Amino acid sequence: MIDIVQVNGKKDLTKFIDYPHDLYKNDPNYVPMLYMEQEALLNAKKSPFFKHSTADYFLAHKDGKILGRITAILNRNPCVNLRGEAGKDFLRLRLDGH
Repeated sequence: MIDIVQVNGKKDLTKFIDYPHDLYKNDPNYVPMLYMEQEALLNAKKSPFFKHSTADYFLAHKDGKILGRITAILNRNPCVNLRGEAGKDFLRLRLDGH
């Protein structure tokens, strides 16, 4: 069974950030982001994204091994289309060509 566990604290956040390093350790083309850059991006006190939005982070575990990571994001920043109208659906705007 796969367990989904919310990231809670610095130790879990480090595991969340470091997971891709383990996943792609044998890929010669993998170029990781700097740890402190990722930490700043995910930190609600440092990233400007969190002025209008929230996020929670989760790790998927099976038999004590991390299988993946999940981010749940609630972006409260209203979408503004090309006419300056807030709240219009961007996908519809793109498909309609307006």
